[in-house]
Amino acid sequence: MLNKLKLYKNKKVFITGNSGFKGAWLTVFLKELGADVIGYSDKIKWEKSIFDYNTINSIKQYWGDIRDYKNLENAMLEANPDFVFHLAAQPLVIDSYENPFDTFTTNINGTLNLLDIMYKKFSSVPLIIITSDKVYDNCNNEIKKFSETSVLNGNCPYSISKVICELISSSYFGIRKNMRVRTVRGGNVIGGGDWSKNRIVPDLVKSLINQTTPILRNPNHTRPWSYVLDTILGYLLVGLDAVNSKKSFDSFNIGSLDNENKTVLEVTKLFLKTFDAKNIKIENNNKYSEKKYLNLDATKARNILSWSSMVKFDELILQTANWYKRVLKNESPYHVTKELTKDYFKLINKKDRIYA
Repeated sequence: MLNKLKLYKNKKVFITGNSGFKGAWLTVFLKELGADVIGYSDKIKWEKSIFDYNTINSIKQYWGDIRDYKNLENAMLEANPDFVFHLAAQPLVIDSYENPFDTFTTNINGTLNLLDIMYKKFSSVPLIIITSDKVYDNCNNEIKKFSETSVLNGNCPYSISKVICELISSSYFGIRKNMRVRTVRGGNVIGGGDWSKNRIVPDLVKSLINQTTPILRNPNHTRPWSYVLDTILGYLLVGLDAVNSKKSFDSFNIGSLDNENKTVLEVTKLFLKTFDAKNIKIENNNKYSEKKYLNLDATKARNILSWSSMVKFDELILQTANWYKRVLKNESPYHVTKELTKDYFKLINKKDRIYA
């Protein structure tokens, strides 16, 4: 599989939102593959972040709001990319309730800006747009796996904004047939370097730092938890599909395979155990609605892309916990991430030899 990924070597890869959690991991992964990475992102606080001066010094970085059409266009014209990965977004469900306008304009207008620039200037360049597992219609909280052909529908500003991103992305390839657009619907991604509020792992880490008891809002909610490096691998394989397939547009689920869906409580207990902690407080007085069951069918990604989860649930929790432990002991977040990425490459090579 690493041989496939060598196609990215020396390629100019433009990433929006590269200073965020998944964007930073994608940046490091591509740099390890030998790609020429160009980033476009809002400025952020860098304390304990993967994205720091080490990252900036290794790539070409543009700063700007994804909603600023002209600034984005100028950056892309100068970069002249071979691949584009779109991760810039307002990614938080609860924030979308509290700031719906910013959520809609960032996620929808930002995606529309990028699509229009690609349509006019880079129509044949592969464009991979990251959306969400929350685009599927599960308002009735059915216990089922959603495939790429399942009905799309949202129940909050965040999920609705991502559904609209899916729809406008699929419409653009009909306007210009030589476009190579892919959307990726990912599960709940776990890994080091995520400091976002109202996400399970960052909230647990902050409670450990502050020596407070973590509070769970939805202990019995299930999610298709996915390790960040497995997710990034999926993104890159989707990018290769955009090059090799004759399809102008397609969508892929990237989430846990087999029976790796776990409850929030199961994630919490296992994560806290790695820190020799166990106290939990449960408060079922949610102000905002969230879907109870989310489960993705990633069969299409397995069959077409040869993608699979390399890291099992227990191991992904352990690796994530170790990332935070090391960084909290003042190791460089960038270097820890780089080391884990190299270890992941070894894991891919090992599996390649087994199935050769």
